[in-house]
Parts: sequence; structure tokens; C-alpha cells
Amino acid sequence: MPEPESRPDQALRLAEQLAELSRSMSPSERSQILSRLAHSGFSRIPGPSDSWILPPDQSGLFREVLSLDSNAQLDGPRLSELAAAMARFVSSLDQLAWNTWAKVAPRSDVTRVAPIGRLIGQYATGQTDDAELVKREVERLRVLIAALLGAMGQVGHFAHRRLEELSPDLIEANVGGSDAKSWRRYRELVGEFDESATESSMLESVAEYAESMLRDA
Repeated sequence: MPEPESRPDQALRLAEQLAELSRSMSPSERSQILSRLAHSGFSRIPGPSDSWILPPDQSGLFREVLSLDSNAQLDGPRLSELAAAMARFVSSLDQLAWNTWAKVAPRSDVTRVAPIGRLIGQYATGQTDDAELVKREVERLRVLIAALLGAMGQVGHFAHRRLEELSPDLIEANVGGSDAKSWRRYRELVGEFDESATESSMLESVAEYAESMLRDA
């Protein structure tokens, strides 16, 4: 009667069977199996063509952000494809947002550390281990975009504040109550409301509002 197979031998035989089956599997199927093994504590030395496996904490974060069920299997190759698309999107948005900020507040000392695409590339290729720097710059980009969009919602307030300078009561109080003087002062103020001056005033208000949010971030 043959001796019963030991557990290590059983595991090795199963691994060989799995390796044989993997030849006919799709990349998605391989990724799901690798994820299952990784969650069970198995590790491996990744090769150049391997799909990456998410650690449990990161896969949990993906599920949370994407509102996925806790049992949903994440597809490594698809996540990799999406990561590339998101990196391209964030890099383009980063350039657009900071270029806009430079026009809105050219004298502001609130600037970015470096283009976010460069920071992501340096971290992804192992040139730096400072993941927190990348996260901080992503967060600053989020705040900048929120600040610029929020400032757009304040345009009516900014315009009203600018037009208050033409208030008859304010002009009369400043010039001493004379109708002739008030009229002359009104004409002077209206003359200052050319397109360039108005745009400059509005941009200053937008910059002031946005900068207060950025400094608090």
C-alpha cells in the first residue's frame, strides 16, 4: 500500500498543476489567482512581464474609493492600464491648473514643488522613496482646483464689491455732499473702469480667495 502523500508534496503537486493550467489562462485569470495567493501570504519575485499584485491595504483602498464589494477581485492588468490613464490625466490637469494660477496670481509665492508627472515618475522608477511628497502635491493640486472653482462662485460678490465704489452715498460722503463734486468724482471713477483695470481687480480678488485656501491646506 503506497504511503500517503505529505502535505508539502501535495502542495507542490498542486502548484505544478496550477502552472500547467496557467498556460491557457487569460491575463485577467492569472491576475485573479495571483491576488488570491498574495492574500494568503504567498510572495514571489516579480519578472518583467508579471502583473503587479496589490497589498491588502492598497486593494482595500481601491475598493473603498471605487465603492466595490469587499469580495470583488481586482484585475491587475486593468488597474495598470487605468493607472497610466489617470497619471496622464493628473499630469495634464496639474500643468493646466498651475499655469492658470500663474496668470491669476503672478506675484504669489504659492507654487508647486515640481510637475506632478515628474514626481510620480521618480517614485514609480525608484529614484525616490518619498511617497508622502507625491501625496502632498496631489493634495495641493486638489486644493488649487477647488480654490479656483470656488472663486468662480464668488465672482458676483467680487463684482458687487468693485461696484460699491460707485455708490452715490459713498461718493457723496467722500467729497463732502456737493452735487457737482460728486458728479465729477463719479465720472473719474467710471473712467477707471476700463476692461484692463476691471480684469485686474477681479483677478486680484480671485487670487486672494484662492490663496487663503491654499495656505490653509
